[in-house]
Amino acid sequence: MIKDIKTKLKYLIEETKDESLLEAIYRILEERNKQAHIELGKKIMGKPITMEEYNNEVLKAIERIEKGEYFTHEEALKRLKKYL
Repeated sequence: MIKDIKTKLKYLIEETKDESLLEAIYRILEERNKQAHIELGKKIMGKPITMEEYNNEVLKAIERIEKGEYFTHEEALKRLKKYL
């Protein structure tokens, strides 16, 4: 569904000659994108995180998991008990 909408939008944007309409669409999408970054920006170590940074962190985590660099649930609980 979303892919169809994107395809239609790309076509309509490509076909329009109305610069003010294109600028309005751009501003709407740009503002929404900024809001998405702010909403995603849950503080990690006191610093906001962008969607790109978040995605990079996820990819790094997946790489660590694939290398076996993780704790099982039981191991994590044992480690947590040390601090309680």
